[in-house]
Amino acid sequence: MAEKEIWRPIKSYGIDYEGIYEVSDLGRVRSLSRLDSNGRPIKGVIMKPNLNKPYPEVSLSKNAKSKTALIHRLVADAFVEGHFEGARVNHIDENKQNNRADNLEWVTVLYNNTYGTRLDRVSNANSIPILGISKYTGSKIILKNALEAEGLGFSSAHISSCISGKLKQHGGFIWGKLDYSTYKSALTWLDEMID
Repeated sequence: MAEKEIWRPIKSYGIDYEGIYEVSDLGRVRSLSRLDSNGRPIKGVIMKPNLNKPYPEVSLSKNAKSKTALIHRLVADAFVEGHFEGARVNHIDENKQNNRADNLEWVTVLYNNTYGTRLDRVSNANSIPILGISKYTGSKIILKNALEAEGLGFSSAHISSCISGKLKQHGGFIWGKLDYSTYKSALTWLDEMID
């Protein structure tokens, strides 16, 4: 038997959308059938979320003003007890697409930033071997990760921006990532050169 979906009016981001939009405990958003400002009928529909962002979102409109709204926030505001000043919404299963009310909880910023496997995922992202090539001399720097570069006076954030293509260079070096086997081969070669 299919579970019963519960719908509630959206009251989020300081705006009351009652009579215009509703959100369900299963993480869906719908517009309601109503008349527009000229008296023409508008048919209600289940809204398709924008999935091109880290968190699914929808665009809500009232009085000719649009607001992009995160679906997990809409669900939490409507269904999850325990909101407090400065609270963040945490996905219990760490799946940003799962916006069911029973998968959401209000937490502190610190708890949200250290929840589950987040620290491991961030750590893994910072453990990609990198190569820096001097724009001026062509000399190369091979590092275990972007964080290691901070010990040499470089910014790991700027190096990451170079690797992702947002910056062309940082600190006079062009930066790129290495696959792990190339990194290990370079270390072996350096060890042989030193011996």
